Amino acid sequence: MKKTCQKCGQENLAEAAFCRNCSAPLAGAQFGGQPANAAPNQQNFGNQPSAPESSGGASTQAVVALALVIGSLFCCGLTAVPAMAVGWLELGAIKRGESSKDGLMMAQIGLWGGLAVSILSILGVILYLFVAIATVDSDPYAF
Repeated sequence: MKKTCQKCGQENLAEAAFCRNCSAPLAGAQFGGQPANAAPNQQNFGNQPSAPESSGGASTQAVVALALVIGSLFCCGLTAVPAMAVGWLELGAIKRGESSKDGLMMAQIGLWGGLAVSILSILGVILYLFVAIATVDSDPYAF
């Protein structure tokens, strides 16, 4: 059974928490493991999947992807591959309607920035090895 967005009329998957067209919270969506109309004192005992908060902000995965790609600039590309993976996963969640579109730009920066830093790091290592090999002298005692 598909959910129809009350704001724009877009049909979404039954398990979607947000509309894939306008990012509006869908009716009957659960946030933080509780139904949207549940009393605030009810607790989630881990038997229901957590959906993104309806605060309109970016998800944690989008922020992590951005932080990893920024960290990879200072760590010689060591966190570039995790940035790509987290960005890819978050883009999939946004596409399926499981996450808010507010984190779309951060997830894209994580994915493509991680790819760019990985390529630049590999090229830097190749250039370093080329220069190191080119400067090696055959006679180690020559001045």
